[in-house]
Amino acid sequence: MVRGVVAGAVLAAFAVLTGCGGANPAQPATSPAPAAQDRLHGAGSVDPALVPALSGAQPRAAGEPHALARQITAAETAVRNPASPPPLVTAGGWTAQVAYRALIERPDWDGPVL
Repeated sequence: MVRGVVAGAVLAAFAVLTGCGGANPAQPATSPAPAAQDRLHGAGSVDPALVPALSGAQPRAAGEPHALARQITAAETAVRNPASPPPLVTAGGWTAQVAYRALIERPDWDGPVL
């Protein structure tokens, strides 16, 4: 009985930890997938930094400081704008999380990014 509980706890912890993923260099993207575009009707233009998350893909942190700063700015703007539709707010939050995680891993980028 105890062995089953421990095994279940280990599997749950593994699932949570592997689901968080790591920060990787940015992938270029030009526009949201059609399904994401339908959910963003009336949202105006979408920053390319948010497109992967809007399309359901894991966002990747930019690979250089100035691009990471732009990515954080785009993500924070989407989250803080009261006119942003819910999918854009979600994409902004997810993208910001990945970007901030990358910044934590590179303390020498603090100056150029912040």
